Amino acid sequence: MLKINLILVLLCSATHAATAISPAAAQIERKVIERTAFAGTDEELQLVLATFPIGAASPPHIHPVVGLNYIVEGEVDSQYEGEPLKHFKAGDSYQDMANKKHLVFKNTGATPLRFIIAFKIKRGLAFKTDL
Repeated sequence: MLKINLILVLLCSATHAATAISPAAAQIERKVIERTAFAGTDEELQLVLATFPIGAASPPHIHPVVGLNYIVEGEVDSQYEGEPLKHFKAGDSYQDMANKKHLVFKNTGATPLRFIIAFKIKRGLAFKTDL
């Protein structure tokens, strides 16, 4: 019985370790680094720092407003519905399209991907909605 329990513990530990280092399970971070309201409106301007671990990807999603992006570190492949796959690297800037399916967004580099996003949005509305 002790031998069976030990085997189960080892299997669970191995499974947990594999999950913990898997790119699919990696934590994507989005941090609002600045925000300001537009007086007399329900809109605000946000500046967000996003970090994607190596190999991390967003599921298909949509943005309700245009976002202006600047790649601080790393590389990413990005594709919108009906558009070609595009590759961006540190120093590049690009725009997220509003109300168009963002099908591919994946860190394809050998380092974490860090990028800054600026957008004007209705307070309380999410910038990204998974499909």
